[in-house]
Amino acid sequence: MDATWSQREFWTTINKHRPDGFYQITWTVPVPEGRGLDDVLGCLRLLVERHQALRTKITEGGPAGLRQVVFGEGSLPVRIEDAPDEQGAAEAAEAVRGEFFRTEPRLDRDFPFKIAIVTREGLPRFMVFACSHVVLDGESVRVVEDELSAVLSQGSGEHLEPVTHQPEDQVRDESLDRSARTSQRSLSYWKSTLLASPGGLFSEVRGGRSPLWLGRLRSRALLAAELTLVPRVGVSSGALYLGAAACVLGEVTGKPGMTFRVPTSNRFTAATRSYVGALSQHAVITVDTTSGSFYDVVRGVDRGLRRAYSHARYDPDGLRRVIEEVEAARREPVDLAYLFNDLRDEDDKPKVGAPAVVQDAALAADLLDTSEEISWELLHAANSDIKVYVRVSGTADHGGLDVAADADCLTTSGTENILRAAERLIVRAAQGDFAADRVRAVSGL
Repeated sequence: MDATWSQREFWTTINKHRPDGFYQITWTVPVPEGRGLDDVLGCLRLLVERHQALRTKITEGGPAGLRQVVFGEGSLPVRIEDAPDEQGAAEAAEAVRGEFFRTEPRLDRDFPFKIAIVTREGLPRFMVFACSHVVLDGESVRVVEDELSAVLSQGSGEHLEPVTHQPEDQVRDESLDRSARTSQRSLSYWKSTLLASPGGLFSEVRGGRSPLWLGRLRSRALLAAELTLVPRVGVSSGALYLGAAACVLGEVTGKPGMTFRVPTSNRFTAATRSYVGALSQHAVITVDTTSGSFYDVVRGVDRGLRRAYSHARYDPDGLRRVIEEVEAARREPVDLAYLFNDLRDEDDKPKVGAPAVVQDAALAADLLDTSEEISWELLHAANSDIKVYVRVSGTADHGGLDVAADADCLTTSGTENILRAAERLIVRAAQGDFAADRVRAVSGL
C-alpha cells in the first residue's frame, strides 16, 4: 500500500541528509525484576502482532513514490547481549543503543524496527529499540513504551484497549475527500504565512555545510519561573520558551520577526492518540517580537502555535508546489531552516489554569546562579537543513532549553549567550512584565 503523508515527508528529509543523517529513533526500557527471557519475548511478540507499523518494510515506487509493505507472518531478529554485572548491563544497553543510532537502516530489505535484549546471567535487564522515523514518530514511541511497560507488569495484554487505527486505515483516510479538503486548508495557511514571512534570520548563509552543535541548558531557575508564568500569563510553556528564545534571537540578529517550522504530532482524535506509526508533520509560525510587552509577545506566540498546529496535515507534494509558488512570487528562496520543538510529554508540562506558586518567582531569582554547565552535542557533522533549532526538554526537577545552530550562523559561545540570555529573560518575567523593547537590557545581552 502507499505510504502516508507523514512517511513521505520524512523520506524526503532523510534523502536530503544522506549520508550524515537518517533519522533513527532509539530508546531503552528496563525490564522489571522477576521477568524471564521468555516473558520478554512473548511481550515483544504481542506488540509486533498488535501494531502493523512494527512489521513494515518501506520500498520506493507506486503513484505516491513510496510504498509500505505490512507483513502478516514472519520473524523479527532479536539480538541478545549478555553482561557481566548490573553496571555492565547498563553500559551494554547504552552501547547497543548508540550502535543502532549510528547504523543506517536498509528499509527495503530489513524491518526498520530493531530490538536487542541485554541480559545478566541469562535474565533480561534492558530492552533496546531503534526504528526509522519513516515508520514511527515520537508519539508512537510513547505508546509502545507505555504498552510494553503495562504488559511486562501485568504479565499479559488482556487489559490493553483494542487497536482501532492502523497504517492501512491512515492510508485510506488520506485518500478521502475530507482529507483533501484538510490538506488544502493547511496548504493555504502555509502559503499565506510564507508570503508574509519576514524571511530567515540567516538567509545570507547557505546552511548545511558546517557542523550543527546543540547546547543544552538545565536550570532549576527556569522551572521555578515557568511554574509561575504559565498560569499567570495563560499560555503553554512551549510558547513561553519559544517567545523568549525568539526575543533573544531577534536582538542578536537585528531581525525581530522570524518564521519557524514546528513538528506536530497530529493526534487530535481518540483513534489517533494511540496510533503507532508516523503521523507527525510540520506546522509553520511567524513570531513577531516588536510590539507591546514580553507577556504580549508570549501570548501572541501561544495563539500562533494553536493556529499552526491545526494546519499541519497536508500532502507533501502539495507543499512542494506551494513553496515553488511562494519563491516565484517573492523572487527569493524560502528559508525554512529554523525549527522549534517541545520534546516533553504532555504530563510533564505545567498546565494553563493551574494554581500559581507565588514564591516561585523569588525562588527563580535565587536559583539563577545555580544553573548547570551547558552541555554540547554534535547533532549533524554536515548536510543538515537546519540553521537554528530551539527545543524544550525539561524534567520534573529542571527546566530545559536547548539551542542548536549551524556553525556558519552562530559559534558555540554565541549559542551559549543566547541560552543564558533566554534564561535571564524568563526568570525576570516571573517577577513582572516589561516592555518588549527592553529585552536586550533585561536579558543582559
